[in-house]
Order: sequence, then structure tokens, then C-alpha cells
Amino acid sequence: MLKTGLMLFLLLGISCTSESTLLSNKEKVSIDFLSEHLWNKSYLATLYYEKYGTKTIWQDPDDRQELIDFLLNRVENEGLTLTDYNIEDLAYAHSHYQELNYSQHLQSDFDFTHHFLLACFQLEFGKIDPTKIYSDWEISKPRKVDVDLLHEAIDLHQVYASLEKKIPNNPFYKDLQKEWIKVSDKHLPKAKKILVNLERSRWLPTDMGEYYVWINLPEERLRVYENGTPTQEHRVIIGKPDRKTPVLSSVLNQVVINPTWTVPPTILKNDVVPKATASRGYFYSQRLKIIDKNTGNTVSPEDWDPSRYNSYRYVQATGNLNALGLIKFNFPNKHMVYLHDTNNRSMFNQKNRALSSGCVRVEDPFRLAEKVLALEENKLTRSDLDSLVKKEKTKYIELKKIVHIHQTYLTAYVENGQLKQFHDVYDLDEGLFHRLTR
Repeated sequence: MLKTGLMLFLLLGISCTSESTLLSNKEKVSIDFLSEHLWNKSYLATLYYEKYGTKTIWQDPDDRQELIDFLLNRVENEGLTLTDYNIEDLAYAHSHYQELNYSQHLQSDFDFTHHFLLACFQLEFGKIDPTKIYSDWEISKPRKVDVDLLHEAIDLHQVYASLEKKIPNNPFYKDLQKEWIKVSDKHLPKAKKILVNLERSRWLPTDMGEYYVWINLPEERLRVYENGTPTQEHRVIIGKPDRKTPVLSSVLNQVVINPTWTVPPTILKNDVVPKATASRGYFYSQRLKIIDKNTGNTVSPEDWDPSRYNSYRYVQATGNLNALGLIKFNFPNKHMVYLHDTNNRSMFNQKNRALSSGCVRVEDPFRLAEKVLALEENKLTRSDLDSLVKKEKTKYIELKKIVHIHQTYLTAYVENGQLKQFHDVYDLDEGLFHRLTR
């Protein structure tokens, strides 16, 4: 209804503008203004004029019309909100451009610049900055206001086409956007699911890499991709809702055979300390060695002081009973998580596999190791890995950082033309939907 009314308003406004007036619009020269006119103006617009000079740029009616057309025709189809854009003011300024006084002329220029850059930014990066609302978000995608694109768009008179360049090109986004257009009732649960995942797909890395491991947390599944094609799949166990697995992008840098396990802070505080305080036998049953951080000496369970639990390291020996199983995959990240085997493989048969303390457990991890090593052109075979396991000694295999890893949170995406939906295991959809639509 809003869009229809605005389009009618535009048609009426332009129809009242004669051909000769449009010609004079095109001939109207830009206006120089003082930098102090930017005070209290849009941050986005200020960035542009500070770089390219304090001179108006929207005197060509075709440029203005292309921006208005894009906002009216494309914004809502891309899952953005038209009410974020003050389209009525833009339309009025456009159709009454010759009648504007000096200050109105400047204000209209600021407004057109602001809305072009806002559309660019929201299309490329989304409406929400995930790092501002999630503490466990670690995908690095620099958020930059592209003032250079606006300069080019005005110079070449390609406003509409320039905005189209900012529409994400990743397959998750493109397929979800097609589904979004198909939905007639935007208030349906299906529509809400598509909308929040359209936003999340804008947060994904621009380049996933030639080879990568993709773990979609709500799906509880891992896939290996080679040149954009999935070639291998594994079930995984992810973090419990109160110990979420983080969303991140990184690169595999190490495979560890027969890993030891150093108890991380959360598990130490919530699990180990209470159980060991109740019974020192817990250390023996879990094969945990207590090491004094100051001296490096091993401390017997009987001499362990629970009031000083943070002054010790707790290391579990290698072997079948190790919590990490027989193999782990390391990659740089600030959350100290990794992929690993497990000593309780029956858990992969459960329907709900949000059961870990944050790291991702992989079913048949040695098959994953074979694939990663092959992509790395490492000559170690499965037989070699089995031999290393039998030695019961920790072995570090350094990688060339060829295989990327992406842990994402998509509760819906399109596969083979079909929309797939998954349980919102961490209850993030509703909160994001309200932020997008408020």
C-alpha cells in the first residue's frame, strides 16, 4: 500500500513537470557550499562530501529518478524496509527541484546522498551489525561505506546499476531472495524465517575459499566443499544452548593425533570443580593430571585446593577415554574452540545433537582428516594416521592453511530448489526478526 501510494505520488509529480523544465534541470550546475553546512547532517553523507568536496551532485533528474526507482522497486524485494528511507521527501524534492531555495537544494542533495549510501550499506552488510548483538560472532567482514561507488555512479550516470552491484552474490542470499519474493503473506512464519536468514546471509564472507569445511549449526551437519561443490558430509554435535558454539570463519592450521585435553575455563568452573570438590576420586576416574601453573609441578588430588582452582591446569591424558577422542582439528579463533573426535560416539545417533560444551564433535573424523590432508596435498594416508594412533603419542601435523572453515547459523536456506528449514536451536530468530522490523 505504501509503495503504491508513493509511485502514484511520483507519477503525479513528474507529470506536472514539463519537458523544458526537465531539460533545465539537467543544465543546472552544482552548487558549492561551506563545510559547516555539514554540521548535524547524515554521517554517511558527510563521509562523501569530506572526500569529494562540498559541491552538490544530484542536479541531474535521471540520477535522482534512478535512486527513487531503485528504492521503490528493489528495497523490499531484497528483504529491507522501505520505511527506513524517507522516500516522500526524495520524491517531493525531485519533482519540485527547480522550485527549491538554496537551503532546500542543499538539504535535498544531502538526502539523496545519504539514501544512496544507506541502500549500498544495508544491501551489502545488512541492517544489523552481528558483532554488536552477539558475543560469540567471529566472522570478519569489514563494514565500509562505499563513497567511491557513489562518485562513480554520479560520474557515469549509472545510479541504479551501481546499487545493484551491492546485492550479495553468494548462493545462500540469491536463493533465499527468490523465496522471499514468492511469499505472498510476509507475516507467515515461513516468511519470517526467510527474512532473518536473508539478513544472516549478508553477514557471510564475500569469499568462502576454494576449499572449505562448512558447519551449519542449526542443521548439526558438516560438509566439505571443493570449488563450490559439496563432496563429503558428516553429522556433528554442537554446543548446548547455554554453551553455544560460536559463529566464525577461519582456516585449518593443524591436525593433532592422540590429543591431550586441557580443561577450558567454563567446563572447569561448572563441571570439574563441583564434582572434584565432592570427591577427589573424580580426578582419577577422568584421568586428569593437576599441574600447578606457578611451579609446573604435578599436584596430587589429595593436595588439590578447590579455593585456588584457577591456579592449576587440568590435563587429560591421550587415549580412547580422552574427551577429544583420538584426533582434533585446530584453527585460529578467539573462542578457543576446535573440531574433534569424541569418546562417546553413540551421541551422533540422537536427533537433537546440541550437547557439547562449545566445540564441534565430528562423526568419523578420520575420514574428514583424509579429505583435508588430500586437499592439502599431504602424503599421509589413512593407514599412516592409524599407525600414529597406535603409537599413543601426541603427533602434530601442520597444515598449509589451504582449507577454510565456516561455522554459520542459518535456520533456513535453499538446496536443490527447495527451502530447507531447521530448528532454531539457540532461539535467535525471534529476536533478530524484531530488530529487523521494528
